[in-house]
Amino acid sequence: MKKVLILMALVMVFIPFSFVRAQESSPYLVGEWFLEDSFKDGANQIVTKDTQFTFLNPTPNSLTLEYAFFDEEGGFCGCDVDCLNPNGVVRYTMSGEKKGGQFVCTGKKGKLPKKTHGSMKTIVFRPISTPIDPEALQIGFQTQLLSSGNRTESGLKAIPVIEAEITAIHDACTVFCIDHPGLCGGCSQ
Repeated sequence: MKKVLILMALVMVFIPFSFVRAQESSPYLVGEWFLEDSFKDGANQIVTKDTQFTFLNPTPNSLTLEYAFFDEEGGFCGCDVDCLNPNGVVRYTMSGEKKGGQFVCTGKKGKLPKKTHGSMKTIVFRPISTPIDPEALQIGFQTQLLSSGNRTESGLKAIPVIEAEITAIHDACTVFCIDHPGLCGGCSQ
């Protein structure tokens, strides 16, 4: 009887943990980006220089990773596409995306008005499938790099699969990559 109680206690401890871990992964994640952003919070001036994003592939499959940038009003600010290798990692910074031309809300001549923060939405799918691929999973983190030299880190939020939203992100990225040849990578088919 004692062994059964111990086994039940262990099962009760580890079952909730596995459910929490599963909720952190999704084919669709959302986060917030900052790039040379500042605002006043009461008497405190908050300055965020940059954002780093890290994407992890917890699957044995190669995945196409598309991530799109939107300003605070929801306006499209660019996109990038990478290959997320099996059990692999992709990392980038907003300053790197700006320098590489994938982020276009820079205020420079011929670009969109300058934006300093907004949302980042990312989807993953297997290269030979459609962007609505509930079996493709990713986990992500964002690190905010503050002007003080400090940094904060948080997980990207897993969003339920919303076909219309995923299709809209994929369509926007496809058009952006066609209009900007050579900027977007991805997985070979």
